[in-house]
This record gives sequence, C-alpha cells and structure tokens, in this order.
Amino acid sequence: MTRRRKKNKSFSRLTALLVVGAAVALLVLNRDQIEGWPGISKPVKPAPEPEKPKLVFVIDDIGYHLKEEKRLNQLAGKVTYAILPLLPYSRHFGNLGKKNGSEVILHMPLETLDGTIPGRGLIERSMSREEILGMIGRDLDSVPHHSGSNNHMGSLGTSSPELMRIILQEIKDRGLFYLDSFTSSDSVVVPIAHELGVPVLKRDVFLDNIDAKQPIRDQIRQLKSVARKKGYAIGIGHYRTNTLEVLIQDIPQMEAEGFQIVSLRNILDSKQKKKAAA
Repeated sequence: MTRRRKKNKSFSRLTALLVVGAAVALLVLNRDQIEGWPGISKPVKPAPEPEKPKLVFVIDDIGYHLKEEKRLNQLAGKVTYAILPLLPYSRHFGNLGKKNGSEVILHMPLETLDGTIPGRGLIERSMSREEILGMIGRDLDSVPHHSGSNNHMGSLGTSSPELMRIILQEIKDRGLFYLDSFTSSDSVVVPIAHELGVPVLKRDVFLDNIDAKQPIRDQIRQLKSVARKKGYAIGIGHYRTNTLEVLIQDIPQMEAEGFQIVSLRNILDSKQKKKAAA
C-alpha cells in the first residue's frame, strides 16, 4: 500500500508538472495575444513611415505644334498632358503620352467671361444638350488614350450649373475624371461633381502666369508648401520652353527633397482608398 501511494503521489506530481509546463508554453506562444498579465506585454510595432507629399504637374495647351516635343519627352511619366482637341497634333500627343507613360487628358474649351475664343471644339451654354454631347464626343475622340478632362479657359462655362451638369454626367458615363482648372472663383465644378458622383480634383497653383524661370520656381515653392500641408498639390503650367525647362531641371531635386511626382489618377486612387478605410 505504501509503495502504491508513493507511486500515485509521484504520478500526481509529474502530471502537475506537465500541466504547468503546458500552461507556460501556451503563455509563451500566445504572449502577444494576452493583455494585462504581469510581465507580459504586446511587442511594440514600429510606426509606419509618413507618406511622402505628392506633386502633380499638368501641362496645358498641347496640340498646336511640335516645337517643345523634345522637352516634353524628357519629362516622360512626370507630367500630365492636357491636350487641346481637333488640332493638327492632338492625336499625335495622345499617342505619345501613351508611349512614354504620361497621363493624357482632354483640355476641354469652354466659354470665357471676356469673350476670348478658346479655340476649336468649344462648348457653349447656348448649345442644345445634343450639341453639347456631340461636341464632347468629337473632342474626346480627337485625343486618344485620355483618362479624364480639364477645362481650357472656361471662366463663364464652369460657372454654369446647367452646362456643367451635362458635361460632368457625360464624363461620369464614360468612366473618366475631371480636373477643375479653377479659372474662376465662381466655378461650380466641384460641388456638382460631388453631387453626381464624378471623380474630381481642383487645381492648386498656376505655375507660369509669368513666363520666366524665377517666377515659375517661386510658384513651385508655393505648390510644395500646399503639398506639405494637405499631402498633395496640383500645379498647372503650359506647353512653353521656360516651364518645361524648369521642370526638367528641378524635378530631380524635388524628388531628392522627398516629394513624389505622380498623376491625377494616383491622387484620386489614394483619396478613394483613404475613404474606404475610414
């Protein structure tokens, strides 16, 4: 009897040790899942690196001539081509943008307050709905590989809710986005786009109202300041020697400073992801 009791006690002790050992092993294996236990805490995950501010450079008024094509090619993938419709080189530059990885959008001519004629493909408030839609179709067809549109001039056109509803609904139906060049503080583009569910962005800074290198660089400084504050900024320049040369010279430095040079679509996609994650 004594030997049997001793064996039972030894067996009980061994069993207890095994149970305690198993419990300790479970604690070790699952320590990052247990909170509040003395001496046990979750491993601290490193904070994600802050996202680099983004810059978009849109080059307006492309399509009249080939004089700046070489400079434009040097900026392949770093600028968005805003191409005027129905011009001698509209189709050429649409194809070029596709070839060199640059985003392409239609630079849509709309009415001005001062009566300036924006050029071929003009869309006017006096047109019927059918005429407006027909002109949008012809304009878009003349600029291949487009993913969106922005307004060329259009201080009067973009302030018309009736006109912009027709235009923006067509943009939505075609799966495109719209950039408000914001040539007038009376623009209704953004609120109507939101109302209709159209992907929309708005220009932050005009780069070259003064066509000289130092003023352009001053505007780029302003653009970078905006990007640091809100995460991105959109600058619009023109198909001109000074503008393109400044960008060729200065974009590498901007990237070295920590800025990402991206497309309009990249900004829209980022905003959509943040909205979905919220």
